Amino acid sequence: MTRLRDPVRVLFVDDEAHVLKGLERVLHRQNKGWSMVFATGGEEALSRLAEGPTDVIVSDMQMPGIDGAALMQEVRRRHPEVVRLILTGHSDPGMILRAVRTTHQFLVKPCLPEELIETVERTLEPRRRLGRDDECRRIGRIERLPSPSGRMEQLRAALDRPSISSDELGQIMGADPAMTVRVVQLSNSVYGHGRTLVTDPADAVARVGVDRLRSLGEMPIFCEGVPDSPELEAWARHSLMTARCARGIAERAELDRSTTGLVYLAGLLHDLGDLMGADGLPAGGTQDGRGGLGVLAGDYFLALWGFPKELRGVIRGIHEPVTDSRENATLSAVQGGHELAGQMPQACGEGLYLPLNQRLEITGAFAGSSIGNEWVRRCQELWTRGMRSSEGEEYTNERNA
Repeated sequence: MTRLRDPVRVLFVDDEAHVLKGLERVLHRQNKGWSMVFATGGEEALSRLAEGPTDVIVSDMQMPGIDGAALMQEVRRRHPEVVRLILTGHSDPGMILRAVRTTHQFLVKPCLPEELIETVERTLEPRRRLGRDDECRRIGRIERLPSPSGRMEQLRAALDRPSISSDELGQIMGADPAMTVRVVQLSNSVYGHGRTLVTDPADAVARVGVDRLRSLGEMPIFCEGVPDSPELEAWARHSLMTARCARGIAERAELDRSTTGLVYLAGLLHDLGDLMGADGLPAGGTQDGRGGLGVLAGDYFLALWGFPKELRGVIRGIHEPVTDSRENATLSAVQGGHELAGQMPQACGEGLYLPLNQRLEITGAFAGSSIGNEWVRRCQELWTRGMRSSEGEEYTNERNA
């Protein structure tokens, strides 16, 4: 069992000493109680890391000698448990391509101290709950997640087509949990600074762009595909069924587009913790394969890769019986999708790999079943209640203004 150091130890790296001095001055004023260490370059940073355990490294990208991309690679190799953040004002595509596999999150200069603090705290919170060195090291080493080989063949064939559209590519990637994790991470952390947070895989593909994904695919940032793995196939099929059914409930309940996208993403990633084990594959091919440890590990992985707290809360709520779904329309839709997916025959699950219109017919039928209709009704009630509550708060604020 491990615990974060008290205080948390954060290493800042930049080849410009005045930048480090400015960071030190500003962050000291915030009084977060961190133990802050500073290094003027990659070599010194590695020496500092060797001195004692560190929780987070925040590095500039463009530095002489060992630059940010090379430093992240070396930190992953030597100290995989360290959270790896790059703070950069440079957007050189080549440098980003080199860094994207080993960097957990990117922050853009000038970065407000509040944003930096919030990023660090948001990432470390689930790590405290996980509280295991072996899991933190294992999760910290992950560069990509496994996909069934058939899915990867489909992606490669699509990227080879000059005329592939972002919508079509979004449908392919949005049907696979591992591809979705990567493209959503890229859209928000690497290519989404100052823009609305994306949760819908199709929107993520559109933001990153087909040409960039072709270049990234050559790195490769996606797994080559896992052949002959019934467990992974079953796991991916269940995840997709849950997502499709959950979205069907959300759409019938007339939740807004942004919330419906969040519902789909939570359904698709709700058992992601099953991939956090020693071999990176689900233990039994069904949900909850690693139990409570898998839930905590999956939550930490998503935080490490910069996924929003709201999404992670919904995913935890599916597995934690103490959470009352009546308080959250989003969670209610995903829980309903989870229940429906558990009852859907395997033949229908395999049918989810059919063209989009046929997939929608299958999931629509289940979302419109008696069980599905009960979840839709519950969602509508919660959504209406939430809207009334928001309107009441706005009215109160207007009166107080």
